[in-house]
Amino acid sequence: MTTEPNEETLRLKSEVAAKALRNKAIEDAKILLHIATASADASTTDETAKIVLSKAVEDAKVLISDAAEKAIGLLTTAVETAELLRARVVLLEGILPICMYCKKIRDNSASWHQLETYISNHSEAQFSHGICPECYPMVKAGGTGSGNR
Repeated sequence: MTTEPNEETLRLKSEVAAKALRNKAIEDAKILLHIATASADASTTDETAKIVLSKAVEDAKVLISDAAEKAIGLLTTAVETAELLRARVVLLEGILPICMYCKKIRDNSASWHQLETYISNHSEAQFSHGICPECYPMVKAGGTGSGNR
């Protein structure tokens, strides 16, 4: 069964991706700066060195800007995904009056409903049924499996 990532997971993945992009941009900028500095050292005129250094600085700025835009895009996607996940969560709060034997839940109009029906009607949860190992011998022997054990 696959599960959707929660907000914290999305936030952490986004932070890691943003940091990785930022670090890559910084490394690329350092390389360009190193190349520019080496070119400037090898240049015969100060004017040539200024041009090479200026070009390297502009290239580094573009790389950093591109990385920042990608990081912002990733963060925006993560935030939008987290908001969609949050919108899907329906919270049941408070005290639910439940029968200690049959596990039916009493609603506000004093009607009793099966646990599955009540939760399905008050959330987007769906149920599938099986028999747990504790109930299996009782069900096999002809019991119902409901009630206290």
